[in-house]
Amino acid sequence: MTWLAHLGGEAFAQGRRGDRLRELGSAAPGRRGARTRPQGCRCDGGSATVGVVGAIALLLVLTVAGLSLGSAVLASHRARSAVDLAALAGASALMSGDSLALACARAAGVARRGDAAIASCTAAGGDSLTVRGEVSASIPLLGRAVATARAGPAARGSG
Repeated sequence: MTWLAHLGGEAFAQGRRGDRLRELGSAAPGRRGARTRPQGCRCDGGSATVGVVGAIALLLVLTVAGLSLGSAVLASHRARSAVDLAALAGASALMSGDSLALACARAAGVARRGDAAIASCTAAGGDSLTVRGEVSASIPLLGRAVATARAGPAARGSG
């Protein structure tokens, strides 16, 4: 038998003493610091690392999703606010006797101050104005938030 075979424990596998040593989980003589595993060991070393990495990845995905949702909601609120104010400014100009073009220009100026862009501006009736505007989300992949507002006297018959 060679020395290498002796280190592998083959010398003890042939006799009763080797069987007893294997049952007890002891290292073969001559192998200092050899690690042995008891019978039935599942040997799952490192599985906690995989679990922690998975948990961190999940937390990262949820954080990005939450931030994206927050950005979309914020853009929607900004669009509604800017378009509401623009419609009020335009309707005010329309009611004071300005032309539709001048009222829409005034509405566009107010919307611009609210970081919105006017997509359409139409007059409905003599004194009411409908304005449609857009605001970009802070995350470019989300696109633009769109809002529509109408300002002017209440329609007849609604009450």
